[in-house]
Amino acid sequence: MRDNPERFIESNTEISWLEYLNNMSMQGTWGDAMIIQAVADQLKLKITIAETHEGFREYSIIQPVSSTQQLTHVYLGHIDEYHYVSTLPCTSMSGFVEIYPEQSTQSSQPKQTRTQYINKYMKQKHDNERQSPEAKERRRVYAKEYRKRKRASESSQPSALSIETKQKKRLYAKEYMKRKRASESSQPSTLSIEAKQKQRLYAKEYRKQKRCEIEPLQSLISKFHDIVSQGPLYTCTCCDQLWYRHSVIPVTTLKENYPDVQKRLLNRKSVNNVECLCKTCNKHLKNNKVPPCAAVNGLQFPEKPLFFDLNELECRLLAPRLAFQKLMQASKNLWEHC
Repeated sequence: MRDNPERFIESNTEISWLEYLNNMSMQGTWGDAMIIQAVADQLKLKITIAETHEGFREYSIIQPVSSTQQLTHVYLGHIDEYHYVSTLPCTSMSGFVEIYPEQSTQSSQPKQTRTQYINKYMKQKHDNERQSPEAKERRRVYAKEYRKRKRASESSQPSALSIETKQKKRLYAKEYMKRKRASESSQPSTLSIEAKQKQRLYAKEYRKQKRCEIEPLQSLISKFHDIVSQGPLYTCTCCDQLWYRHSVIPVTTLKENYPDVQKRLLNRKSVNNVECLCKTCNKHLKNNKVPPCAAVNGLQFPEKPLFFDLNELECRLLAPRLAFQKLMQASKNLWEHC
């Protein structure tokens, strides 16, 4: 071994001399490995060293060069900030697999094995330790803050992966509903029949409710027709014409702001004993002008004869001052105005 160490390494281990030099050239392995190798040869130990820090090899397995006796397994190393030494029997480490450099560079199996080993070790460590209530509370608060920060970062910076995931879920839900409808239509189940019955009852109640809403609507429509047949009921106190409710306003505000308009008004009250003014006359009176159709200009409607059974609208339509009711001489030539 002193003269030709490469032959000794290649004949007694499963790795080549170059791989051995590559492993020994890593940080913290050369001198430590030589000492640990001597300890393993002397005490007949199979030592597994794990390091999670960057720059160190993930696993180092050191065992005696030649031994016919049963080996004692020892596990030691650093996992994150934890230092551990364990002498668990090999049967409890069934998930552990020896890892060589060529395997770690070609596949992800070492990382999975390492994760499984760490999870088992940490679970056993937590089961054996008795944690104080203060430590549990600190861990709970830290986990809560961590989840809160993680959700905030994900909401502020949505990744393309999350968008693609949502799209996949949406497409999957769409296809699922399509298949479900097809299966229900081809093979109707008792559940679908019950759902149809509920839907039928709901439609019946809905139609009944709508009929109850339509009945007062019909009464409003008939009332509207009665009002239209009777004509407008609101009388303007300036022009003495009939208007609908939306075309008149109370005259009290105009009297307060413009006291001089009183001489142009008839002081005639209308529906509900309220004196109203049409919007046309209101516009002229605000500008201190006499409305063209004001009654004070001599454009009053004639009084209704006692023997005529006419309403207010009919009286105004039959007034002689309206153009289409004026008496005119008929033309001598019937074809003159054709």
